[in-house]
Amino acid sequence: MTWHTAFWDDDAATGVVEYSYEGHHRYHGAAIVRIGADDRIARWREWQHLDDVMAWDARLRGPADSEHHEAGLAFDQGADRRALLGRRRW
Repeated sequence: MTWHTAFWDDDAATGVVEYSYEGHHRYHGAAIVRIGADDRIARWREWQHLDDVMAWDARLRGPADSEHHEAGLAFDQGADRRALLGRRRW
């Protein structure tokens, strides 16, 4: 397990972490945890993505501009890049 980013808010007793995990497969994910008044986990939410191809740094960079064209996505500098990337499963 590799922890990439971690935040803790004492007032809200809530933390967030981004991570990568490798076992039989590689996973990248994020978790949010809230601690209750009894100092136990009150709420845990986690999202995980199976990704045997891309390392964490490559995933953050996203696809190269040439990959947009290969996937049939015309990239306009004024367009919302997140909307364009949201159409591509990678």
